[in-house]
Amino acid sequence: WQFQSDGVTLKNYPGEQVILRQSRMNVSGNYIIKCLQISPLADGNKILGSDVSGQKGIVMQGVDGAIAPAITAFQCDGWEVAGVEFRNVGYGIFTRKVNNGNTSADGWYVHDNLVSDYFRESGMQFNGNGNRIENNIITKQTAQYTSTYGCQLLNLLGNNNVVRGNTLTRVNQSVRCIGLFFEWDLAENNLIENNVITGVANGISFFGGDNNVIRNNTISG
Repeated sequence: WQFQSDGVTLKNYPGEQVILRQSRMNVSGNYIIKCLQISPLADGNKILGSDVSGQKGIVMQGVDGAIAPAITAFQCDGWEVAGVEFRNVGYGIFTRKVNNGNTSADGWYVHDNLVSDYFRESGMQFNGNGNRIENNIITKQTAQYTSTYGCQLLNLLGNNNVVRGNTLTRVNQSVRCIGLFFEWDLAENNLIENNVITGVANGISFFGGDNNVIRNNTISG
């Protein structure tokens, strides 16, 4: 699905779980949801799953060794994504940055989702600014890994983001992963608090960025 307009809400019917599937493994453009439009803008859209018998109402199902994100976007601001399980995907969410942020996807509210496994660098990666990432569970469970660029559960490449109340867990110890990665010198003025990061080689790694606040997190590995 390609979003080309704003104000759209995608939900599961109450009591019914929806499964959206990727069909091909080694295809970079095999997204489930994409918003890559510069014009017309597609701001403020929502993907909201309501729980069904204790499971997420919307499942985005990849294939073994997937390389494509389930959701990818740039210059699509103010999205809300909640109640989604990302299962065996390349990335759960990958928001892109072009021209040092002039066309990044900013102001997303991503909460109460589950990444049950992923195969590329990040369970979720936010290259934009002013996002809230709260109360998600991101796990790396298998040794299957289709990248040479490192492994991290959550990657930030933007500023003024809030990462709060998330659980980041690596289960399979044969893949060396970072919990939270500040990439390059663009990851600045971010707030990281009340997260639990376990089973990782490095809890939080900085490759640049100033004025980040990290407080009240629990890290073990």
